[in-house]
Amino acid sequence: MTKGSALKVQRTRVYDSTCPGRAEKIAVAGKTLRVLRMLFSDDDSAHVRGSVPWKDVLKAFYELDFTVVKLRGGSAWGFSKGIVSFTCHEPHPDANLDFWKARKLGRRLNRRFGWTVDTFVQKL
Repeated sequence: MTKGSALKVQRTRVYDSTCPGRAEKIAVAGKTLRVLRMLFSDDDSAHVRGSVPWKDVLKAFYELDFTVVKLRGGSAWGFSKGIVSFTCHEPHPDANLDFWKARKLGRRLNRRFGWTVDTFVQKL
């Protein structure tokens, strides 16, 4: 038997009017869509795994209207959109973001913006 009541923790998502929510579809270029599918992949199968070049990740964020800034020294990059900002480290010595780190970045974007792999569609 437990003493007291269970503490309920509720996560809040940070959205503002300039950040698209879950229902809105965002049209992106084909190459950006491939990068985002890697970031938001929920499939552990071998055919999805791989890596994505860091320069393609940066281009994807630019296309999504993020402000992207290389921070002082080292491998840190700052990303911001609206009131939301975060830091991510550039992979080194290999210039590719591996599958597991890409998924971790995708989870961060999901928590902050509510985005999933279904949020993005290819531009016609």
